[in-house]
Amino acid sequence: MCIVVDANTFSKVFNPKDNKFADFEPMRAWILSGPGKLVYGGTKYLEELTKANKFLPLFAALKAGRKAVEIDRAAVDTECSRVEKLRTCTSFDDPQIVASVSAAAVGLLTTDDKGLRDAIKSREIINAIGFRPRIYSRPSNKSLLTNNRIAPCCK
Repeated sequence: MCIVVDANTFSKVFNPKDNKFADFEPMRAWILSGPGKLVYGGTKYLEELTKANKFLPLFAALKAGRKAVEIDRAAVDTECSRVEKLRTCTSFDDPQIVASVSAAAVGLLTTDDKGLRDAIKSREIINAIGFRPRIYSRPSNKSLLTNNRIAPCCK
């Protein structure tokens, strides 16, 4: 299984000084020492990652260790354009996350963005991408960290 990590949760997942760091320990362990992989891609996502530049070395190390998978930028960008046209929720401003989930067929993501959480649960988005991704947001979601539904890019 793989996961798309929204930029607004980078700190919670990977910064030991963040007050929510402990909430993401199961997910972090699943990625760093377990079977999980972080999936990312697309121009907008890479721009967000660049803005959060203190995490760039970590992403490089994860990629080198085959724990992060960069998906095809053009595929994500094309999907992002399609998702942007679907937006009905005014607080939804992360089409690149939905596009990454869709383009890579990843069934799990983590975000603190209420607009994105609402959008990902909307019938319009579910119908457009063909499935409903699950959202990891706290330790009680640990059961989502499985080897089921492995995206092709993570095999």
